[in-house]
Amino acid sequence: AWSDLFLLLFICFCSVAASVETGILLAVIISLVMVIKRSNMPRIKLLGRSTENDNDFYPIDGAPPAAPGTLRRLSFGSSSSNDSQDESGPQSRDNSSSGSLSADTQAQHIDGVLVVRIEEPLYFANAGQLHARLNRMEMYGDMRTHPSEAPRMNPTRAVVFDLVGMSDIDGSALEILLGIVHEYSRREVRVLFVRVCQGVRLRFEQAQMGSAGGEYDFSDIGSALLHLEQQLCIPSSS
Repeated sequence: AWSDLFLLLFICFCSVAASVETGILLAVIISLVMVIKRSNMPRIKLLGRSTENDNDFYPIDGAPPAAPGTLRRLSFGSSSSNDSQDESGPQSRDNSSSGSLSADTQAQHIDGVLVVRIEEPLYFANAGQLHARLNRMEMYGDMRTHPSEAPRMNPTRAVVFDLVGMSDIDGSALEILLGIVHEYSRREVRVLFVRVCQGVRLRFEQAQMGSAGGEYDFSDIGSALLHLEQQLCIPSSS
């Protein structure tokens, strides 16, 4: 990475200009600062539905942006989607990490629903920024949008958390997550968790996540969206 190259050149310059000990000390201090800064930002991505296949989901910032205003509604009630589920089962595929999208494929928001993937364990150091980043996603639908711009998203009716990369969560992060779920519940926003590993599921049960308003009995994004379509009575597109 360019940052590592610049750091290497800077340390070499300091070692020559001052001393080797000074260069080593600066390298340790700068490296620690960089590690702390990166660990404080949770690795989360906002997913959108593929225009090619309703069962594929890709990061919004990893695909060509869809045309403005083309928000997708839940469409698991359509005949094409039902046919695909009959042939391959109800499990959806998250192909966001399997490679780049083709030029004709776009990732589009689902109207009123945020699909958020958490890619790493949550603990006290990186969970603090989770609430702020979710608020930004909810307002702009894209982390690349500058906060000074006016909100562009429709009101959120549900949030789906894909926990495929979250293998653990500590007590502090769990308390923060519970607070987020409580706030969503107060606003009558449904919160669903999918692909929850056994260890995290046990933590959720101990913390009574279900009583706070979080639902976590879904094996994939597709089943969670189908549940939302039935519960929220969102009309399917045909």
